[in-house]
Amino acid sequence: MRILITGASGSGTTTLGAALAEALSARHLDGDDCYWLPTTPPFVHKRPVTERLDRVLDALSGPGSVVMSGSVVGWGAEVEDAFDWVVFLTLPTALRIERLRQRETARFGHADPAFLAWAAAYDTGPSEGRSLAKHLAWLEARTCPVLRLEGDQSVEARLGQVLAALEPRSGAGKPAQVAAASVQSRPEVCIRLADPTDATEISALVCGLTDALLVDPQGDDAAAFYQSMEPVAFAQVMARSDRFYMVAEVEGQVRGMIMVKDLSYIGQFFVQAASQCGGIGSALWAAALAHAQNLRGEEGEFTVYSSLGAEPVYRRFGFKATGPTTIIGGFWCVPMSRPVIAAA
Repeated sequence: MRILITGASGSGTTTLGAALAEALSARHLDGDDCYWLPTTPPFVHKRPVTERLDRVLDALSGPGSVVMSGSVVGWGAEVEDAFDWVVFLTLPTALRIERLRQRETARFGHADPAFLAWAAAYDTGPSEGRSLAKHLAWLEARTCPVLRLEGDQSVEARLGQVLAALEPRSGAGKPAQVAAASVQSRPEVCIRLADPTDATEISALVCGLTDALLVDPQGDDAAAFYQSMEPVAFAQVMARSDRFYMVAEVEGQVRGMIMVKDLSYIGQFFVQAASQCGGIGSALWAAALAHAQNLRGEEGEFTVYSSLGAEPVYRRFGFKATGPTTIIGGFWCVPMSRPVIAAA
C-alpha cells in the first residue's frame, strides 16, 4: 500500500507520516528529502528533476508499504497517480505559522521571516510551490480515496482516523461504514440548468472562493468583479442568450456551478471548498459538455482561461495549455483548449 500525507507546511504531514509508517510497519519517505539536496543549511539547492523522481519511484516500487509525507503536485502523473490513498491535512494559518516558528527556532536558532511569509501565503495563493487552491484542484483530480483531516488534532487522533479508514481495505475487520464516515463520501448530486432565480446562491458560492484567485483582492479589478457578482446585476448577466449556466445541488443546496458561453468557452467553473474532491466538478463538466455538444452537434473545441489552481483539473478533462500564464481582469490565468467530440 502506498499512502501520501499532504497539506500545508506546518500542518503536521511529516509527524503523521512517521507515526503512520510505524503503525503499519511501513517505510516512511519525506518529500523534502527527495526534493532538496542535503546541505548545511538545508533547503538551499534542489535535486535535479530526474534524480528526484528516480528517488521517489524507486521507493514507491520497493517491497512493502510506503508512507510519503509532502506535496507531489506537479511531479508528473507517474508519481502523482502512484498512491492508493491520499490524506490531506488542514490547520488554521495562525497555528501553522506559530508551529513553524517554534520548529525553525528549535532547529536553527531563528525563524526565517521570508519562509514564514511564504508558508502564510498558502491559504490565499496562488504562490510558487504549495497553495490551497492548487492542492484542492489536485485532490479533485485524484481517482484514489482521499481522507481529509481538518483542524487542530493530536497525532494520536489523526492516526486513529487514518487507520480506521484503512482497515476495511487491509482486512482488519472493521465494518465498511467506518471508512465511509472518515473518507470523503461521494454525495448524491443533482445537476440542472440554472436560471436568474439562482443568482443569489451562485453569487455567494463564487464570491466565497474568489479572493484566493485574485492577484490583488483589494484592487480595482477585484472591486469590479465583486460588483458584477451582486445578485441583481448577476441575474441580468445570467439572462443573456449567449450562455448557459448549470448548478450542482446536494440536498437542495448549490455546491457547484459552471457557465459556458457560445457553447464553447467556459467562463466560470466553481465548486464549494467543502465539497471539492467529491466528484461534483467532474459531474458538472460532464453535464456541460453533453449539453453543449447536443446543441452544437458538430466537432469543435472548448476554451478556458484557467486559474492556476484549476489547471490540473482541466488537464484531467483533456485540456492543454495554449499560451503562457497571464493576468485577465485581475486573475492569474492559463489559456487552455480541448477538442470536442461530435455527438454520435
